[in-house]
Amino acid sequence: MDSKAGSEEIRHLRMELKRERGARAAAEAANQASDEMLNSISHKLRNPLNTIMLWSQVLREQPGDPTLVTRALDGLDQAARLQVRMIDTLLDMSRIALGRLRLDVEDVPLRPIVESAVEASRPLAVAKAITLETDLASGLIAVSGDATRLGQVVWHLLSNAIRHTPRGSTVWVRLSRTETAARVEVRDSGPGIESSRLPTMFDLHQSGGGASSVDDAAGLGLSLTRHIVELHGGMVRAESPGHGEGATFSLELPLLGSSKPAVVDRSVEAGMTAPGAPMPCSLGGLRILIVEDEPSARDSMRILLQRCGAEVAAVGSARQALETLAEGHFDVLVSDIAMPGGDGFELLRRVRALAPEAGGQIPAVAVTAQVGPESRSRALAGGFQLYLNKPVDAAHLVRLVTALGGRARSA
Repeated sequence: MDSKAGSEEIRHLRMELKRERGARAAAEAANQASDEMLNSISHKLRNPLNTIMLWSQVLREQPGDPTLVTRALDGLDQAARLQVRMIDTLLDMSRIALGRLRLDVEDVPLRPIVESAVEASRPLAVAKAITLETDLASGLIAVSGDATRLGQVVWHLLSNAIRHTPRGSTVWVRLSRTETAARVEVRDSGPGIESSRLPTMFDLHQSGGGASSVDDAAGLGLSLTRHIVELHGGMVRAESPGHGEGATFSLELPLLGSSKPAVVDRSVEAGMTAPGAPMPCSLGGLRILIVEDEPSARDSMRILLQRCGAEVAAVGSARQALETLAEGHFDVLVSDIAMPGGDGFELLRRVRALAPEAGGQIPAVAVTAQVGPESRSRALAGGFQLYLNKPVDAAHLVRLVTALGGRARSA
């Protein structure tokens, strides 16, 4: 081999080695980013679980103190709702990553959406004696988009601002427009944001809007906010003069007629009932069959429905459900989907094979931890009339059972 050929081979080997080192470095960086994201998510999910476990232990140690019981129940409720919001947000992030998040697109005015988000955020503000100041343009400012998702976005920005604003301070909300865009601004009087953090405020591994006291749901919400706004053809931005000077989070959306979001879906899933909302108890005279393999969940649903006036039988398997149906008439079936020894779909298939007088036409609610439009469509296609996500919201469960019970009575 001559020297020229040898030099060329050496150069080729060096290039291959350089490419291999680059690929290895990229893979290591991706692994590190993945680890950081998983650690961040784990941290966010563990915090409300920690609250739930600690308050549960407090209740066991001092069950007879009414004031303490009230505080514990409030803490448990708040932590559980926080956990639900975070899980829902993570699922939405997953749908976005897979290209499956769909928007129910229509022409919507922004002012009612912002006003509703402000009212939904008011309990958080009142709890910290925070004043919500609004400056909402009076003229029509309309965009093409999903009203529910846009309300979710504004709520996330507001809740983030409230959590990072000192007690007794003010959060400002402004709605305005330019020639081509609608603009929503949420400004807080919190600790501010360092300039180095501003570009990454909406990244999943970052969280919170201030320099201290980071809220776990807010970090997930900010990341989801960016993706939803971008699906609407808009953009979000974080600004802050610096430490101790507060922060402003803003979003801009194309005005109606200037652009169209790319995707449409008509699926709807029920949300959580507001804390403290009255239970719509109106189940007197109804006979309800609950099928749930987890004993604690089964007992809690049974107690809730009984306290609303229903006569309830609760069993832990499809086999027991069929045996119970054979013993008497029931008005509504509430069944878990994932159960050992025969799932909810198999149970309902066998129920529908029964004669009408044997319960074959009983109205049924599917209860499942599998969420999303695909799961909902499968449940409805499988013969269930209504669909309910876990964790079960008690008031929503009662409303669904009431609706089905009314159908059964009129049949």
